[in-house]
Amino acid sequence: MAVIGTCFREVRVYAECSSTQEPARDLGPGVVVTTGRQTDGRGRRGSAWEDGEGRSISVSLTVHAEDAARLCTATALGVLDAVERLHGGPNPELGVKFPNDLVHRDGRKLAGILVEGDGACAVIGIGLNVHTRDWPSEYRGVSLEELGITGTRIDVLETLVPAVSDRLQADDVELADAYGRRHLPTGRRVRLEHDGRELEGHLERIDPFNQLALRMPSETLRIPVAQCRMLSWVDDRSD
Repeated sequence: MAVIGTCFREVRVYAECSSTQEPARDLGPGVVVTTGRQTDGRGRRGSAWEDGEGRSISVSLTVHAEDAARLCTATALGVLDAVERLHGGPNPELGVKFPNDLVHRDGRKLAGILVEGDGACAVIGIGLNVHTRDWPSEYRGVSLEELGITGTRIDVLETLVPAVSDRLQADDVELADAYGRRHLPTGRRVRLEHDGRELEGHLERIDPFNQLALRMPSETLRIPVAQCRMLSWVDDRSD
């Protein structure tokens, strides 16, 4: 897998490892780490990442440390770009969900992102469902194959790394605008956790670096995104 023309300098491939995050953190910025099988993948807030052998991609990218929200936003958009390139063009059925998921309009999860800092280096973990068709009952997932996007995991990686690299080099204004346009829960009814309370209303807009606007029956709340967690959302729009 070539990294020429990207912000990465080297690729490491392991037959098997517990998590691609672990070897990546020791290699310094500019490295892509992937594996044939990840045995103990993890997601945000300690959740596990399902990684059936040969059916998904687990890859970690090392970059110079910077704001985790920016890295997560840029990576999510880069993964979405890559999927749409593989699809052959824009797919309005797919989008991002704050703070770290790539999802289908019906709520099924296609990819997840985990950003971990380690001194001067940040490690961006990406898990992307490629060929999976059988899902645990408690997990609402979807794969590229189920969406009609064919190709090997190598094909996907060859598209994924340059797409993420491009987004990592974009400015914050461009990232915030693109994220707001592709955030699927926007305009829909959502349930949030904020300041120890659960809030439900229509999400009017979101800036992944600042705040979101939640329209309630009596008022519109503007909540710093760093202080809330999205619990659920419902596709109740008619369009």
